Amino acid sequence: MVTRILYVFLTIATAALYLVMVLWSLPEITIEADGLMPFDLRPFGYSPQEAEAFLNALSDEGRVFYAETQHRLDMVFPLLLMAWGAWTVWLLYPAPINWLFIALAVLGCVFDLGENRAVAGLLEGFDAEAARAASRWTLAKSLAATTVYGAILWALGRKLWVRIKR
Repeated sequence: MVTRILYVFLTIATAALYLVMVLWSLPEITIEADGLMPFDLRPFGYSPQEAEAFLNALSDEGRVFYAETQHRLDMVFPLLLMAWGAWTVWLLYPAPINWLFIALAVLGCVFDLGENRAVAGLLEGFDAEAARAASRWTLAKSLAATTVYGAILWALGRKLWVRIKR
């Protein structure tokens, strides 16, 4: 019973923080960058030229908001998402396959935190090699997350299909 309550709480906390970022902080950064997408919303990465264009368009207020508010939120979110993803995979898949997806959830968190650190450096000053590195972190995070959450959707879809067939 307690573990079920903790899982529900983790799910709600993760979803709530995601909604705060998607509905408030990331749109605010987009507005402050004249409509250009923040680094966090570019799952396929970005070129140094795209990074420089974003940073040039980003207002001083937007830069502070990104560095402080968004990165505070995004320090917690990868940890919550990792815990939720790992727990969900644990519930949906048998060992040893669940360990593969749990490892990917952990790597996704590491990649996300690496991306945040790289973006923080870019917010302090543009450097083409730093932009390439930040983009690689973004791509790695996106690949790990897509794999884990695709596996979750696959397992849930399979469970639903089995129920429908009964």
